[in-house]
Amino acid sequence: MLPRALRMQSARDFQTTTRGGRRFSQPLCVVYFRVEPSTNDRMVGVIASKSVGNSVERHRVTRRIRAAVQHEAPLLPDGARIVVRALPGSPSSPETITQVRLALKQAMESVL
Repeated sequence: MLPRALRMQSARDFQTTTRGGRRFSQPLCVVYFRVEPSTNDRMVGVIASKSVGNSVERHRVTRRIRAAVQHEAPLLPDGARIVVRALPGSPSSPETITQVRLALKQAMESVL
């Protein structure tokens, strides 16, 4: 489970990251990545709209994505803001986690 301190909760944070961050796309997810040098804390948010599925499927995908990001969180640079958007098809595919990790890897390589 992703610690509460790492979870993005403000709509403003989601908006700033999705509009101003770099985008890394995969067939089942999109990762928005932004680094704010003025802060040291890292934040992660997950978006799963109704197009992903019913409530049960959306929550299942959200939990899986948070678990995948939890393992990558210590590797994130200070001030990192990440939003992962689940796309339709992600609840039924075991590839979702692999694609999230791949997109995160691409995002972190772009910073270096």
